Amino acid sequence: MAGVRQISLIGFSGRRLELIPPDTVRKYRGTADRTRWKADIQKHLKLIELAKTTHLFKVPELIEVVGFNGGYLDRRYVPGVTLERHLEDTRGNDAIEWADWLDQTLSVLGLTGECGEEEAARAYLDRLWTDRISTITPHSASDRHWLDRYHQNLAFIRSGPKPKISFSRCHGDLAFDNILIDEDGEPWLIDPLASPLESCFWDAAKVLQSAYCNWRDIRRGVFRPAPAYMGAFTYVIFCSERRREALYYLCCVLLRIIPYAQHHQQKMALLKWIVTVQEQR
Repeated sequence: MAGVRQISLIGFSGRRLELIPPDTVRKYRGTADRTRWKADIQKHLKLIELAKTTHLFKVPELIEVVGFNGGYLDRRYVPGVTLERHLEDTRGNDAIEWADWLDQTLSVLGLTGECGEEEAARAYLDRLWTDRISTITPHSASDRHWLDRYHQNLAFIRSGPKPKISFSRCHGDLAFDNILIDEDGEPWLIDPLASPLESCFWDAAKVLQSAYCNWRDIRRGVFRPAPAYMGAFTYVIFCSERRREALYYLCCVLLRIIPYAQHHQQKMALLKWIVTVQEQR
């Protein structure tokens, strides 16, 4: 198709994007099942309505949705940079202001209740702790050391109080590469993701994925602390009632990603952060 530019994704979703001039982004369904794909679209529409009433952020207009079997959706293209890239380029000069905005956004999303089955949600989270870690095959004594620490920490976590299960509206993938800052400095939320557990805690965990666990380096298979300016974002999570649950959900978020890692170094970077977070709780 003339004029179409395919966009390479660094992440783990495996979904293909195309930029279609002058102002359209096409997102293909990929391997997502039909029910989840439909839920992604419904979530996008709900966020558009919420954006109109809160004026905290904007959400790109959906132009067209085609099919559920091998289908795609077209959304309006937003010129701008991701929050992740903006913070890197500015060395976090305005990190405190963006952290304050994100704190407000998390609070607004968490105000709207959603229906859910607590027993099913808890069972899903429990399965993540066992099923996903089994996809890591140790290649060295160091790998085995990290796996042993993981299992020791898990035994301790399971002997303690159960995490709170709370259902609310959420973006579902509120990592910093899904927050765009346009040419006027306005924030946009893009690519919402349906989750088996719709909860503001999940969004708080995705913020920590970017700010605390240095998501940018995880994608490169590197285990390294986040830049100091990211502390503004971890502060708004750790110094709130979200802290304990957000850390538990952060482990679950990282566990959920492991099977989609593209190589062993990515899996080990994820595991090392999971163990680090386990030991913070």
